[in-house]
Amino acid sequence: MRDHAAKWPVAPNWETARLETQALSIHVVIDLDQQLVGGNLGAWSAAAESDGIGAGAFAITAGDPYCVRLARDQLLWVGHSLAATAGGWCEEGYTATDVGAGLQVFEVSGPAAPSLMQRATALDLAVSSPSAAMLFAGVTAIVYRYRYTDTFRVHVDRALATHVWTWFQAITPLLSSPA
Repeated sequence: MRDHAAKWPVAPNWETARLETQALSIHVVIDLDQQLVGGNLGAWSAAAESDGIGAGAFAITAGDPYCVRLARDQLLWVGHSLAATAGGWCEEGYTATDVGAGLQVFEVSGPAAPSLMQRATALDLAVSSPSAAMLFAGVTAIVYRYRYTDTFRVHVDRALATHVWTWFQAITPLLSSPA
């Protein structure tokens, strides 16, 4: 019988996984709550005491918690110790689902971070899009700036996290070498 596990890289210990150069730092954000919210975002924002607008692609977001826009009627609510909102469908016309276990969050920062983002996606970093959902390193991801112009957060399906980490490992030396 074939050993299919031998051809795939072993997933790193996400709590300690880190890529560091003089111009770039990449690590996993641990213990971050994430809720996918859809439907009547106005009603949800009143219940959650949030703005309900959300940052789009490459927009800067900050605070705890904060919202990231995915579609006209869908956003990702992110933070530590999110206030409890009713899960599932609510009579007010929205749904909130805990997706923290399903999405891995990478934080990419440093002077070379914008260059890495330009290699990972075809979108223009200078132009913010209403939706933070995009193709990133060949997989669907949620990407936005966090607190600073050279700090990005990338949310990917946890099953694809090792692929994205391997991509980061391959691209990091190219960004570290002199031009």
